[in-house]
Amino acid sequence: MIIILISFLFGLFFLPQNTFGKSKVVATVGTHKIYLNDWARRYEEYLFSTGMSDKFYVRERYLKTMTDEALLKYYDDNSEIFQNPEYKREVKWLKKQAILAYLKDQEVYAKLKVTDAEARKAFLRMNQEIAVRHLFARTKSEAENLYQRLKLGFTFKELAKQVFTDSILANNGGYLGYHTWGDFDPAFEEAAFNLKVGEISKPVKTEFGYSIIKVEDKKTKPILTEHEFELKKKQIIRSVKINMKKPATEKYVNSLIDFSKIKFNEKCLKLIFEKYQTDSLKKIEINEKKINTPNCVFYKNKKYSNYWILKKLDELPGYESRKISDPKKMKDVIKGIILQTKLLKIAHKKGYDTNRAALNTFKKLKTQLFMNFKKLLVLKEMKLPDSTVYRYYLNHKNFFSTHNKLNVQEIIIKKITLADSLIKILTNGGDFGKLAKRFSLRKTTAKKNGVVGFVSLEEFGKLKKKFWSLNVGELVGPIKMNGYFGIFKILGKKASKPLKFRDIKSDVEIAAKYTFQKLYFQKYIDSIRNRVKIRINKRLLGSKRIQTYGVH
Repeated sequence: MIIILISFLFGLFFLPQNTFGKSKVVATVGTHKIYLNDWARRYEEYLFSTGMSDKFYVRERYLKTMTDEALLKYYDDNSEIFQNPEYKREVKWLKKQAILAYLKDQEVYAKLKVTDAEARKAFLRMNQEIAVRHLFARTKSEAENLYQRLKLGFTFKELAKQVFTDSILANNGGYLGYHTWGDFDPAFEEAAFNLKVGEISKPVKTEFGYSIIKVEDKKTKPILTEHEFELKKKQIIRSVKINMKKPATEKYVNSLIDFSKIKFNEKCLKLIFEKYQTDSLKKIEINEKKINTPNCVFYKNKKYSNYWILKKLDELPGYESRKISDPKKMKDVIKGIILQTKLLKIAHKKGYDTNRAALNTFKKLKTQLFMNFKKLLVLKEMKLPDSTVYRYYLNHKNFFSTHNKLNVQEIIIKKITLADSLIKILTNGGDFGKLAKRFSLRKTTAKKNGVVGFVSLEEFGKLKKKFWSLNVGELVGPIKMNGYFGIFKILGKKASKPLKFRDIKSDVEIAAKYTFQKLYFQKYIDSIRNRVKIRINKRLLGSKRIQTYGVH
């Protein structure tokens, strides 16, 4: 449970060590100024999180992202967003997260020490290179949407055109080439190095967003030299420290609070859960005297009332509050809130809540939040003509079709000697059904003479290509599978067929909107751009020295 609470409190990795004040102006959007150092800080993070190389046209494209943000924020009507209670709630939450992240950076990360032996051990992992491609998303929901589309049959090449502004990554399917350990965000590389060739990861949370990773190749490099170790040492130490961060954070938290000593009044907790599910905060405030129970939660000599807890729960953003599905989960969240309150007091005492680095991080997170809300608001008005939806269906029929299906008979046994004997009997005309009923260990199919019935070809995993290549009536086996042996007979095939457009029109429209949403959103921004004067200092943009964290 401790890890869940730490994740609840410290959603961010750590804050950049370098902070920037005001500097020369690299762009103006109307009267709004974009400072060079603000752009550089965000651009460095962008290169690190996406694995892209520093090129002038990439600099220009990222600066355009920042000018787009300014156009949407300062030259469009955003009253609906700024008055949205959920937006306000999330802004307050993000400020707490930025402060807590800076506290962790100073009290945990900055105090970690990496020995030379630990650095050299990590260096040995760098004798392996992997070729990877990825898809990048700012939010978890966007990443999960991409992952689902990959499962439907979309390719990295198709989706990369939708998610990357960089023309190289957009056109090469997000291919990053060969890299070694230490080149990427630690969470990214931890996932990548654990994948097999051809395997695709689920969305991986990195320092600045989410990535879906595919490993194209792995190869072992010759033993690296001492000179190469010294060149990479800074990145290696940084990566090792980040890998040490989670246990160190847990140790720090345990030094501040003993979760086992937080006690609950179960009757009061039940009332809190019921009221939280049904009441608004306004109603709670009106009835404060009636519902206030001082002795609801206890920690050492401190008592927490149900009213205090309800107010704190109401401060949670929607994506956190939706996790409270039962009283047990509510207990975990309340423990996290008590810890969070303690940590914020420490941060305030040490002045972390007014630190420039923490405020810069909050500013960045607030901008990302605004853009997420703005995009949803704009896309809510997106409508596609029926002709466009139908054309999308015709161009992507393979995505809107039934799966190839296969019907097989199976005999699953433990011993290879028995398997060899059975295959000989079957080859000589033996009755598959009788043998399956007698010998197969999978009873659910054995009682049906080994008949599986028509199922999606995908359910056969690594065997699907082999099975689909066989003719109806053919035998195959024995095939070793997780310590067992399988003998199979192909009984029937059903090839994929397109679904009728009228039956799935709404699904096609959702998929088409996802594909065209980037273009629609950009057209909306361009309509504002036409009304606002924008100036870019290209000489200044090209002259800034950028730290690339070893990414090539």
